Amino acid sequence: MKIGLSTKTTAALMCLILTTVVGSGIALVYAWQEKHRMDEMVSANVGDVVAMGKLDVALLKQRGYVEAYLPTRRCGEIFIPLRRIAKEMGALSGAGA
Repeated sequence: MKIGLSTKTTAALMCLILTTVVGSGIALVYAWQEKHRMDEMVSANVGDVVAMGKLDVALLKQRGYVEAYLPTRRCGEIFIPLRRIAKEMGALSGAGA
């Protein structure tokens, strides 16, 4: 029995289509498994991420508060009265001893 060219071509085309469909199915199953794994990881770590974000915001606010009190070159005169008061307080404590 002789197999014709159209039969060979049809068989080859059917093999290619079958291979493509099977490969696509395997890729979809793999993608579903990966999505499920990622969802589990995200739900397990979301509390830690939220806590870290809040801590980061709190630290940035604290840094801003500290920088607001640090003197700059133009604001150095703020400490002049404080130094004078400290000297007076030192003289008072020395006088009472």
